[in-house]
Amino acid sequence: MKRILFFGGLLALCLSVAAKDLFAADEETVKTAYLYNFAKFVQWPDEQRPTLRLCVVGDNVLGKALDSLIGKPVRNMQIDVRHAIVLQDIPQCDLVFLPAGQARSLERVRQIVNGYPILIVAESTDALPKGAIVAMIQRDNRIVFEVDLTTARHLGLQVSAKLLQLARKVY
Repeated sequence: MKRILFFGGLLALCLSVAAKDLFAADEETVKTAYLYNFAKFVQWPDEQRPTLRLCVVGDNVLGKALDSLIGKPVRNMQIDVRHAIVLQDIPQCDLVFLPAGQARSLERVRQIVNGYPILIVAESTDALPKGAIVAMIQRDNRIVFEVDLTTARHLGLQVSAKLLQLARKVY
């Protein structure tokens, strides 16, 4: 009986550690899927080019999951992923992702983007007032998003009604 309890406890411990690692992997996959769908359900004014450039400011916290988007189709374009870009490179991007660790750079990124049709996606609860168009927020072990439709339209980006219906809030 003691042996069964010991192995049962050991199994429970292993499963909880594995579940934690699995959640981290799943979080990367979910965030990557969100970025792909944001690209699919937003239209840029000039889509007569072969590449949609998805740029990550700072470290690539999404790991290999983000690289899985390379070459994926978005209408007549294919996604190209650029990691660890510097702020000066932002005007050459179509979609800019700021992980949570880069949230402090958001206002500067917004200044650089001003006038360019660039979709800014940031992981921060206060991302929209600071200039993001899409804010990815973790709530109750889920990832939700909010959209600043006014800013998107001002920059010439068209956001699909399907995407807006899935947003937690639209401004």
